[in-house]
Amino acid sequence: MCDVGGVKLRPDRKGSDYAPVPGYPRERNCIRCRFFLTGPAWLPALNAKFNHIAYQAMLAAERYNNFTEQVAALEERRAECEVTGRLFTGAFDLEKKSALLEAETQTLDRWVTDLQSIQRLILRCIEINKNAANDGLQLVATGSLFDIQAALTITESELHSIEVQCRNAVIYPEIDGRQPTIRRSQLLDTLLHVNKKPLLFSRLSVEQQLQAGNAMMKLIEARAGSLENAVQFVEAQGRLKELGIVDDDLMATRAWRCLKSFAICGPRNPCRHPWKRKESKHASRRSAGTTQSQRQYA
Repeated sequence: MCDVGGVKLRPDRKGSDYAPVPGYPRERNCIRCRFFLTGPAWLPALNAKFNHIAYQAMLAAERYNNFTEQVAALEERRAECEVTGRLFTGAFDLEKKSALLEAETQTLDRWVTDLQSIQRLILRCIEINKNAANDGLQLVATGSLFDIQAALTITESELHSIEVQCRNAVIYPEIDGRQPTIRRSQLLDTLLHVNKKPLLFSRLSVEQQLQAGNAMMKLIEARAGSLENAVQFVEAQGRLKELGIVDDDLMATRAWRCLKSFAICGPRNPCRHPWKRKESKHASRRSAGTTQSQRQYA
């Protein structure tokens, strides 16, 4: 029903003249479909989808602002050339940037409209949940109504939005978490670099980065006391020793296990742990010396 799930083309006429769902047939966009049904029981999934759309809208807005500035600069140069009588050599660039700006405007409009649609669905679900006690309807929920409303709090932290999406990507595989995962890996590798640790996440695949990043952020969250404190710690590039996180703690996380599966260590390759490489070399020398002494004794 995606081909007739959009808005009515002629509201003043009777009949089934409905437009397709925006994005059809390239992709599914269920939240814009008039046949889409949801309810309070699906609020966590709606919240995860809301965070994903909000992040994509933010990226589209950044690209839109970038192209707008470039087009404005080229138009200003063209106006100066017209006043001074000089030849404007940036006509091709202006045409190209204008086309990119128009395309980005449509992309941004789509994401913002999707964001408004899913926000209306979430608010209607919250209203239903408010009236549930009066109507005698029993709903099972882990948190309270305050928890649901607090989930819609706007945050200015990029990492906070990224972290929520990465955790949701594990629960809801239909949400594409690759882009947030890569961006979080860059921030975590920066944190390791500041703490004089070798880069870890750049060696992993995107799926491994998602698992390892979730494990490391949960470790920092457990030591910092809350997700907000963990986000502030990573963004401020704090010292891991301040939270009591040492090399052994990092080795115990999923990040180190992902490195093992990435063939950093193997049966034919002695342990090349990046934080204990010197110790491994000394251990191999001692084992080699022991073998040589055994041969001489034999």
